[in-house]
Amino acid sequence: ASELLTQQLVEERERSYASAFAKYMEIDPLLKPAVFVGFAALGTLIMNVLAYMACYAGRVLARRQHALDLKAAEEKKQRKEERKLQRRKEEKREERRRRRAAKESALEAETGGEASDVS
Repeated sequence: ASELLTQQLVEERERSYASAFAKYMEIDPLLKPAVFVGFAALGTLIMNVLAYMACYAGRVLARRQHALDLKAAEEKKQRKEERKLQRRKEEKREERRRRRAAKESALEAETGGEASDVS
């Protein structure tokens, strides 16, 4: 009895599917292309929206990358300037050392020269 009931339910479901398909096939022949075109237009719209989103994301990423590139270039310029200033400071220190050493050697020469004059 239960198998018979199950068989009847399966047959009824198949009939409902068949009737739904038949109803679809009964759509006016002029309406079928319109439905197809409607779905094609919807698909095109969805693709356009996805393409726009991809382009927008690309622009955002490009803008961020450009900002990072500008920042990196500025930091590089700053480091170069700092190295230049450091080099100038070192050159000035070296020049002072040379002058001091020259003065000291001149003083020693004078003192040494006087000592040789005295003897």
